[in-house]
Amino acid sequence: MLTVNGIDITNAVAAVEIRERINSGATVLKFSVLKSEAAKLKTSDKVNFFDNGKTVFNGKIYSRRINRDIAEIAAFDSLAELKAVFPVKRNPGRADNFVKEVFALAAPYAKMGAVDSCDVLLKPDQYKTASLLNIIYHVAGEIELKGKKFVLLDEGEGISFRNADTLVNDAVLNGGNVIGFDYEHSVLDSYNYIKLETNSSEREYSQTAVVKDEASIKELGIRSITKKVYENNPEQLMDMAKDMLKQKSRHKETLFVTAVGDMTVRAGSRIWCDIDGAGKFWAYVVSLRHRLEGKSRIMYLELEKCGG
Repeated sequence: MLTVNGIDITNAVAAVEIRERINSGATVLKFSVLKSEAAKLKTSDKVNFFDNGKTVFNGKIYSRRINRDIAEIAAFDSLAELKAVFPVKRNPGRADNFVKEVFALAAPYAKMGAVDSCDVLLKPDQYKTASLLNIIYHVAGEIELKGKKFVLLDEGEGISFRNADTLVNDAVLNGGNVIGFDYEHSVLDSYNYIKLETNSSEREYSQTAVVKDEASIKELGIRSITKKVYENNPEQLMDMAKDMLKQKSRHKETLFVTAVGDMTVRAGSRIWCDIDGAGKFWAYVVSLRHRLEGKSRIMYLELEKCGG
C-alpha cells in the first residue's frame, strides 16, 4: 500500500521502484501515476509505503515529472534532510562519540536515532564546507579503513548509524529465488605496494611511509600507489599506509543478482548466499533496487563478500 499524506493511492499507481546504496545519499522511492492524479501531489507531501502491514519507506516528495500521459514522482527518505553545512571541528576521540556530536547538530532538521558503539579512534580534523551527511560518510570511510563497516540509514523511527555486522537479514539467496547473477573475481584493482609522502611545515616532502605485500608482489608483480597526504607524524603515517594496503590489496569479488523481491532486504543488510558458480558466503548488500509492478516483485542487488 502506498499513501500520500495518509491517503491510500495504491490503485492509481502503475509501478513502484525503490533504490538505495550504502552511504550514498537518501533512499529514493519512485512511482508512476496518471497525469490527472499528479495535480493532487505536491513537493514535500509525505509518502509512506507498506508491505504486509510493515512500513518499508517513509519520506517526502521532492520531484514530479509530467508528460503527456503519466507523471513520475520521486520521494526521498530523511537522509535528504542532512544537507545543512556547518563548520565542524573534530577533536581526537572515538568515532561513535563524534558521530553523536554530528547527530546533535542534525537533530533540529531531522529525526535522529541510534549510534552503534564504535571504538575506532579518529584524529583531529576540520570540516568547513561539508554537509552533515558527507561528514558522517567521511567518518564511515575512515572506519572502513580499520576493517569495520558502518551504515547511515533511515530506519523509520529515525536516522541511525549502524554496524553493518548487526544488520543480518533472514533472507537467503539461492536456487529457489535467484533469477540470474553475474559473478566476477578480479585482481585488476588490487594494489600491493603503498607509498605515502607527507608535507612538512616548510611544504617539502620530508616523511615517507612504505608498506608492501611480498606474496602478492611475487604473484602479480608490483602494483603500486603513491599518494601525498598531510599527516606528519611518522607513526600515524605508517598506520595510514598499513590501513590503505589492507583495503587496496583485497581481491575484488563482485556479485550482481536478480532475485524474487523480498522487501525486508535493504542496502547495508548482511545476507547469506548459496549460489552455484559463486559459492556459499555472507555478503553485504551494497546497492539495491526493488521493482513492484502488478503482482511482479523483482530485486536487483550488488553484493560484496564478507566474512563471518
